[in-house]
Amino acid sequence: MPENRLIADSRGRGWGGVYVSLAAERPWRARLAPLPHDCLVYCLAGKARIERSVEGADARQALLKPRMFSIIPADRASEWSVSGTPDILLVYLHARLKAELLPGMAPADAALTPKVAQFDPLLEQLSLALLACLRRQVAADPAYAGQLARTAVMHLATRHAAVLADEDEGADAPPAAIRRAIDHIHACPAEPLSVERLAQLAGTSVSRLVAGFKAHTGSTPYQYLLRTRIEQAKAWLVSTDRSVADIALDVGFATPSHFAATFRRLAGVAPTVYRDGN
Repeated sequence: MPENRLIADSRGRGWGGVYVSLAAERPWRARLAPLPHDCLVYCLAGKARIERSVEGADARQALLKPRMFSIIPADRASEWSVSGTPDILLVYLHARLKAELLPGMAPADAALTPKVAQFDPLLEQLSLALLACLRRQVAADPAYAGQLARTAVMHLATRHAAVLADEDEGADAPPAAIRRAIDHIHACPAEPLSVERLAQLAGTSVSRLVAGFKAHTGSTPYQYLLRTRIEQAKAWLVSTDRSVADIALDVGFATPSHFAATFRRLAGVAPTVYRDGN
C-alpha cells in the first residue's frame, strides 16, 4: 500500500516457503485480490479500527491491538478499511508448504477460517521468531525460518481450519468465563487489574476463576498477567527503540526496577540483553 512505510522484508534472504514484511501503516482502504497463499497479519504495536469482509464470510469490525492476529485465507478476495497507525507484520505462507505437509487433506478441508483481531500464543511466538530472523543476518536463518513456517502451517491446519469453525473446541478448552478473562488480559495487559475485578469481568467467582486458570494455564491470574506483560515488552524491545523505562510503564509496571526484575525472572536475561540479542 502506498500509504504504508515498509520497514523490512525477507526478499533476497533465501527463505523458501515464507515471505515476511514489517510495515508502519497509515489509514487505508482497498480491495485485495485473492492470492494462493495464506497470510497472517500480526499487530506488533499501535492500534487500528478494522472493517473487513472476506469473500464467502460475514463482514467484521474490530479494534486491532498489539499481539492480535488476523488471518486472510488463500484464494479469497477481501476488502479492508484500516483506521489507525499500527506496525504490522505480514507472514505469507507459500501454498506449496500446505501441499507438502498435508498431502492427504482435501483443499476444502485445508482452507482456513478468516479471522480478525484474535489471540494465538503459538502463532505469536512463531511470528516474533520470524521477526527476529528478519532483523539479523545469520547463516542458519533461512533453514530456521522455513521450519518456523512449517510449524505455522501445521498449527493453522489443526486449530484454524474452516472445517473446525463450527465444532466445539474440545474437552480441554477453557470454560467461557476463563476465555473471557484471558481475552481481557491480552486486550488490556497494562490495566491495573485485581483478581476480584477480573472475576467480575469474566462473570464468575474468584475461587472459580483461580481454579480455572490453574487448570487451563498452569498459573494464577496474576502470574498469567505478568507473563502477558513481559511478552508485550519483548515485542516492543525488538521492534522499537523506545527506552526500557518507557516500555516498563506502558506494559503496566509501576517502576522500571520491578519490570527489570520480573523480566529477568521470566525471560532469563535483563531487558537490555534481550534487546541486544534480538
